[in-house]
Parts: sequence; structure tokens; C-alpha cells
Amino acid sequence: MQDLHSLAAVFQKRTADFESQNQTLLQKERIVGWARLFSFLLLLTLSYFILQNANYVIIGGLLLSLVLFIWLLRKHSVIKERRILLLNLKKLNEKAIQKLRLELYDEADGVIFEEAEHPYTKDLDIFGRFSLFALFNHSSFALTQSKLAGWLKNAASKEEISQRHKALEQLPFKLDYKQQVLASSANANWEKESWDKLSEWAAQKPNDLPSWLRVYSFVGPVLMSSLVLMWVLSLIPIYALIIGLIPHALLIRKLSAKINAASRATNKGLSNIKGVKKGIEYALEEHFTDEWMENRQKMLKQSVSGLSGLSALAYALQNRSNLLYGLFNYILLLDLHQVKKMERWKTEHGADLQKWLDTYAELECLFSLSLIWDYFPYWNLPELKEEGITWKGENLGHPLLKPEERITNHFALKDRGSIALITGSNMAGKSTFLRTIGINTVLALAGAPVCASQLIISPFRVFTGMRVGDDLQAKTSSFFAELKRIKELLFLAGNEKEPCVLFLLDEILKGTNSADRHAGARGLIKQLNGLNSLGLVSTHDLELIDLEEQVPLLSNYSFHSTVKNGELSFDYKIKNGPCPSFNAQDLMRMMGISLEK
Repeated sequence: MQDLHSLAAVFQKRTADFESQNQTLLQKERIVGWARLFSFLLLLTLSYFILQNANYVIIGGLLLSLVLFIWLLRKHSVIKERRILLLNLKKLNEKAIQKLRLELYDEADGVIFEEAEHPYTKDLDIFGRFSLFALFNHSSFALTQSKLAGWLKNAASKEEISQRHKALEQLPFKLDYKQQVLASSANANWEKESWDKLSEWAAQKPNDLPSWLRVYSFVGPVLMSSLVLMWVLSLIPIYALIIGLIPHALLIRKLSAKINAASRATNKGLSNIKGVKKGIEYALEEHFTDEWMENRQKMLKQSVSGLSGLSALAYALQNRSNLLYGLFNYILLLDLHQVKKMERWKTEHGADLQKWLDTYAELECLFSLSLIWDYFPYWNLPELKEEGITWKGENLGHPLLKPEERITNHFALKDRGSIALITGSNMAGKSTFLRTIGINTVLALAGAPVCASQLIISPFRVFTGMRVGDDLQAKTSSFFAELKRIKELLFLAGNEKEPCVLFLLDEILKGTNSADRHAGARGLIKQLNGLNSLGLVSTHDLELIDLEEQVPLLSNYSFHSTVKNGELSFDYKIKNGPCPSFNAQDLMRMMGISLEK
């Protein structure tokens, strides 16, 4: 196992390198900024002298200063973009150090993707302040976050898992490449709703302009420019110019609905579109031989020119509020030319935009999975078993526990109907073990590396019943809420056409009296044993351990604790057989409760 400190040192060095490069560029940016200001002042000064006494020297100086100003403007923009990329790279490496240490409290938590009735996300900490999503997510791109949440909420097919594995096996040791891609799209910080609005606009059927209007888009500006020139030369009065502008004003008004719809769709999204485009350009710099990456790179190659055109449209729409745009719009019909460009772009690329964005989001999701493997190289890709029903893991650990605190276990379930009944003391590790089984299964079914030295797994549907609570608003007690949860489990396990259900039940039916709880637990376990399911049930009720002799494929396991010199200790290792002793009374005495003898 690679030392945590040596890995952290790698990312600390990268953080320092990116900060050093940023400081160097910051100095250049300041110099270029001052030079840009000087060239602008020179431009104003020469413009004033031309009005006083125009000659070839001043005109030449004016043109040179204009060229210099434009060049410095572009230079400043390039330096600024590079600095933003360096700052994003620095942030990624700072986040890497935090993820190595499992300090996830400042990460995106993905709570917006939580579903109250989902089969497992709440119980397994898939989303939340300290969650699997917070650990795995490396992207600021809303569609990537949504896609990653989908991967964690829904099991992939066997074919998709296999393809993701092959792609992941090509990505180790490509840290620079993966971070460059993710850092580029970090500026694509629109919410998902804004991206959806843009895609919806792009997919709308383009409306072809009449032929006469296309011709007039060239003729009209020439005629109006001629009128303006004639007015400047005092060849026509001002009212003649105004009359000539009326048709253009009416045409611009007629086009306003199309322009405003496009403006709302882009909504100053230039930096977002450019960020995705830059990320795609970086993503295409590496060559891959596996089918998954090849297919997505092929799709993204087609997107570069389309996104460049969309970026240009967004830039033009963003500048419509400019006073000069408004002035020249009535003369040159800029809005009409914008509409022509928009309709042409929609015809050529509109239907493909959502596919481009989804494909890029998938690529970033895969990079996020791969980066976790860079941080924790002792994790491994699971083996997906094609036939039979199997769950077998070695050195299984909970991925959200720090490595120095993590205790690993070996565990296996085989065949439909298998049930592991786990007894044990309070705080001995029963619930954590159930979550360890569940969260590694979710990772395996997402095509991700798992926190284990080996995991052999069949396709499963994961279902948990662990953190069931009351709901005051719905007027539901915790016991009734648990019954509803169990009803849902029985419904899923009764479906023979879908993959086997892997259930994880923690202290079932704890909201009722002991006699009813024992009767209900016995009945449920026997029922699950005959359905399309297998799983684990934790309990404090030793009355249930005799089920091992009554229920086929049910086995007893346990976690133990010891009390020495008034202190509890645990080894968090799962053992065969029921728990021989419990610690509840010891814990109560330690908390100051006097117990009757």
C-alpha cells in the first residue's frame, strides 16, 4: 500500500508548482495591462491630433496604435485564461489532498440528487456532506455531477461495466491529462437547468428566412450606409435619414422574439460554452484503443467546430447591450445576420448539442473514477461474474473511513436465498459492516474501483433498511415507515425477471415490542429466503439465532466486544457463529445508570 504521506506530497508539490506558474503569469498580466492602458491613451491622443491636423504620419501612428491595442487586448485575454486554468489546477490538487485525508466537508455534496424513496442512497451515504459523491466528484460541470449521481443511483449493465473497466485500465499515470480536462470545464458553472434550456433551444426546428429577406440582409445595409453617408455630406436632410431607418426598425422589432429567445438560452453563457469546448479539446489530445473511449472521442471530435460556432453566437448576443451595437444594428441589420447564423447553426448542429454535452459529462465521470484510483491505488476493479449468484470480497473496507482507522474483513454470500444473520454488541461494527457491503456493491455496479483487494460480484439490485425514521409531516411513525420499507423490499424481491436483490437490514422491526418483533423478524427472514434475494440482517435478538437450523442457506455471524478495567474494546472483525455476550449493561453502567441486580 502506497504511503498516504508520499501521495499527499505529490499533490502538495503540484499545488506549489501551479501557484508558482500563476504568480509568474500574474506579473505578465499586470505588465500587459499597463501596456494596454498606454496604447489606449495613445490611440485617444492620436485621434485628437487627427481632428486637428490629419497627415500620413499621424494616420499611420493611429493605425499602428490600434493594431497594438487589439493585440494587447487579445494577449491579456490569453494570459488571463491561462491563469484561470492554473488556479483551477491548483484547486484540483488541493482537493486531492483533502480527498486523500477524507476531509470531504467542503466538497459538493450532491444532495439535490437524493430521492427519499430510493432503495439505498440515504442509508449508504451516497449523497450528503460526507458521502461517496463528495469523495468521487471532481467536476464543477453540472451535467457531469448529474451523470455521476446517476451512475451511483442506478446499476450499469454488464457490458457497460466491462467497457468502463477497460477504459479505466488505460487512465492510470495520466494525472496531468485528466486534471487538464477537469480544470478546463471548471468555469462551466451553469446550473443544470441552464444547460437544459440551451439544449432545448438548440433542438428546436430552425425556421428558414424568406429568400427576399436573405437578399435584403446584404442590400439593406448598403442602402442605409449610403443614406448615412449622404446625410454626413449634407446631401439629404435628417428627416430623410429617419424615414429610411423606419423599415429597419420594424424589421428588427419583428426579429426581436427570435433574438430574445436565443439570448435567454445563452444567458451570458460564453464562459460556460468555452469551458466545455476547452475541456473537449484537451480530452482529444490523448489517443486510446479501448472501445468506450474511442467512441466518445469520435463523438467529441465532431463537437469542436459546432461549439466554436455556438461560442461566437453567445459572444455576439452578449454584446447586444453595447451602445455601439444598438447604433449599428439599425444601419447594418446586425440582428438579421445573427438570426441567419443561429438558424444555420441549428440546422447543422442543434440536434447534436445534448449528445455532445452528455458524452463529455460521461468522460468526466470516468476521469473522476480514475482519479480516486490514483489516490487509493490499493483499491481494485471488481470481477463481474456472468453466471450464478455470487458476492465474495476479500479485505473489504468502508471507503469513507480513513485508511489508518479502517478495519477490513473477508466475506462471501452465494446462491439465491442466502442470508447472513449478524448479532453483536453495541458499537461493535454491525451497521458499518452492512454499509461496507452495500457501498462497495454500489461502486462495483457503477464500474468503479472498490475498497477491497478482491471483489467477485454478480449483477444485483441493492436495497437497504437501516435509517428508517418517523415523518411528522406525513404523520408516519418509525415503525410504520419501516413496514412500508419492508413492503417495498418484498415487492422487489418477488420480481423474478430482474437481477437478484441484495438486501441489508439493520435491526429490523425495532419500533415494536419484543414478542411482535421476534415473530415479525422470523416471518420476514423465512419469506426472503424463498424470494429472488439474498442479504444480511443485523440484530440484537439472540432469539433469532436458532433460525440457522430452520432456514436453508442462513448462517450466523457476529461482532464481539470485550470489557477490561471498565473500558470497552472492539476488533471490528466478523466471526462465524452468534455473539456470545453483549455490552449494553456495561455501557449503561459506564453512563451512570444504576441497574437492578
